[in-house]
Amino acid sequence: MKTFLSTLLLCFSIATFAQGGLWVKTPAQDGYTVVSMSANDQVLVAGIYGLGITIKTTVSSDWQTFFDEPDLIRPACVVISNAGVIYVGTKDGKVFTSHDEGLSWSSLNLSGDFIEVNSILLREASGEIYLGTDNGIFSYNSNTQLTSKVILPNDDFIHPIYCLKEI
Repeated sequence: MKTFLSTLLLCFSIATFAQGGLWVKTPAQDGYTVVSMSANDQVLVAGIYGLGITIKTTVSSDWQTFFDEPDLIRPACVVISNAGVIYVGTKDGKVFTSHDEGLSWSSLNLSGDFIEVNSILLREASGEIYLGTDNGIFSYNSNTQLTSKVILPNDDFIHPIYCLKEI
């Protein structure tokens, strides 16, 4: 069911992204699962488990897949900021960023008691990045580069956080 919903979301987002509502196929082959995707007006990014990060821009007709960085093979979530910065959370508990549409990647210096980064919420005005992990929610401040756990009610009974959304 999760694969079906991911595929449905991917198809809807690609149709929205593409000029004139055209469908565009990702380079994922049988056996690979699109686990997350994000888009802005210029870039569509898909995280494909086992394949890596694949990016399509409005100026290119081809997908570019980035799998030179071994940690990017296991993406769990992808987000694009308003400024076009790509954030990738991984099953290995890391967050990578790219400021140049995937040509180069750097890792955030995270500290926390978590293994997987399942979701990312950006609060660009304050420089805060919230991470939904297998051990609750963590806040990373890009200005101070400090990571701290967000204390929730009943925090001793935390399940993995798979979706963060600002309301």
